[in-house]
Amino acid sequence: GILLGAGGLVRAYSRTAAEAAAAAGLVLMQKTAFYTLEVDYPLWGKVESFLRGGYQVHELEFLERVYVTALVPPGREEAFEKGCVELSDGRIRPVFKESLFWPWPVKA
Repeated sequence: GILLGAGGLVRAYSRTAAEAAAAAGLVLMQKTAFYTLEVDYPLWGKVESFLRGGYQVHELEFLERVYVTALVPPGREEAFEKGCVELSDGRIRPVFKESLFWPWPVKA
């Protein structure tokens, strides 16, 4: 701080804070539904592709089956449940766990 002086130190910190905020981006806190899925390995590719269509994977475990915790934004719960059942011909039944506020990226 001595070499920069008070003004130089303020400018350095201000610039760094602005760069960090820009890099972080904006998020919107939304009440989000958490669902668990148990997926057989042959179906995992289809499910993974489906989840990329507007959902988030929160937790993922590859054991005897693939265990997924998926995050579903508000208003998409019915479409999510129906989509899981349809793409698996009824073999995947999503289980609702809870709703929590969760950060979703805001598209610029």
